[in-house]
Amino acid sequence: MKPHMRGFVLLICSAGLVHAQVHEPQAGIVRYADGSVHPVYGVPGSFIVGPAWSTSAIAISFSDQAGLVAEAGAIRLLSASGAEIGRYATDETAPVLSVEGEAQSAIAWLPKRQAIIRWNGTSFNGFVLPAGSISGSVSSLSALGKNEAELLVFENGAAARIMISLGEESAIRSMDAVPGATGPALGFGSLLFFRDAEGVTLESPNGLRRTLPVPNDVAAERMSSHWLHLQSRATKQDWVLHLDAAHPELLLLPGILPTSVQEVSR
Repeated sequence: MKPHMRGFVLLICSAGLVHAQVHEPQAGIVRYADGSVHPVYGVPGSFIVGPAWSTSAIAISFSDQAGLVAEAGAIRLLSASGAEIGRYATDETAPVLSVEGEAQSAIAWLPKRQAIIRWNGTSFNGFVLPAGSISGSVSSLSALGKNEAELLVFENGAAARIMISLGEESAIRSMDAVPGATGPALGFGSLLFFRDAEGVTLESPNGLRRTLPVPNDVAAERMSSHWLHLQSRATKQDWVLHLDAAHPELLLLPGILPTSVQEVSR
C-alpha cells in the first residue's frame, strides 16, 4: 500500500477577462467546457483570462514554448503566443495531444488510424501501428528521444504504460502496469495523475501519492510546463494545479463570461 497525503491547500483565485494588451506573465493556456481556448495570465491568487484563440477546440496540450490545438478537420501546432507553426489535416474526433517542451516535442495519438504523429521541425511525420496493437483507450502520451513514444492506456479497469518504437514498422516494445490506477492516467514529467481507490491522485516518482480534493469526474489537460488544468463537467468548475514545487498547489479558476468567446485572437 503506497502512502497517501491529503494536505492540499485549495486557494481561490481572483480572475478577470481582458481584451486589451496584457503585461502579466502567462501562466498557460486552458480549454473551457464550451471549447474556447484562452491564455491565462498572472500569478497564483490573481489570474486574468485573455481573449479566445479558438472557439471550438476538441483537445489541447501546451508547454511554456508551444502547444497543440485539435479542432474539426485539423490539429494545429502553435507558439506560446498563439501564432500557428504548422498543422495536420485529420478527421479524428478524439485525438490525444502532448507538448512537453519545444515544438519538436509535439506528438499526438490518432485513435481511428491507430497512428502517432510527431513534429519534425517542418512538418508532421506519421507512424501507423499494426491493426489492433492498442485495444484500450489512450489517455496520455509522450515523445521519448527521436524514435520512441510512451502511451498510457486504460482498459478493463486498469492502466498500463506502453513503449512504442517509431519507424517504418512501428511496434510495441514493452508494456507495464500502473499499480493502483482504476481510471485513465496522465503523465506530467515524472509525475502521474490518475484515479484510484482513494479518489483523484497525484503520484511522485518515489511512490508518494497525494489525493486531490476534487470530484472524481475531473479531466486534466497540460496548460504549460508546470501547470495542469482540471475541469469537472458535473460541477462546472475549473482548477489549476501548480506542479513546480515540492508541495503541489491547487487553485480554483473562475469561469469565463459567456461573451468572452466573441473576440478571437489570431
